[in-house]
Amino acid sequence: QELEKRDDDEKVLPEEPGSVDTSPKEEKEPEEDFPLKKLKSLDEQLGRPKWVVPVRSKDELEMLLRAAIRLAKERRDHEFEECQRFYKEGLSTSFVRILTDDAVNTWKPDIQLDIYNNSRLFVELCVAK
Repeated sequence: QELEKRDDDEKVLPEEPGSVDTSPKEEKEPEEDFPLKKLKSLDEQLGRPKWVVPVRSKDELEMLLRAAIRLAKERRDHEFEECQRFYKEGLSTSFVRILTDDAVNTWKPDIQLDIYNNSRLFVELCVAK
């Protein structure tokens, strides 16, 4: 395959439908109740024709899950419209895709481990709710 050039001058293979994003991510955003930039980024990645679910450690899915868990434990998640939207849209879409897509069997073991870790966070969120 031909390599694509990203904004940071790193060359990468073009994304395939059903792929996961393994690129390094920016460091933490300033603390906020619910990470709106991460939610927007997740929505954009899931909405692409060649969708991507960001499952790596410190990627959008993990950070949103951790924020939702914290808010749920504090019994404040219902106060945030964006958190509710994450529950109804981003969370369900992400897990349906990473757990049922035919490409799952082709993903590397480290990606499978990241999916497992995100699944554990999802269970923790269910328990907190």
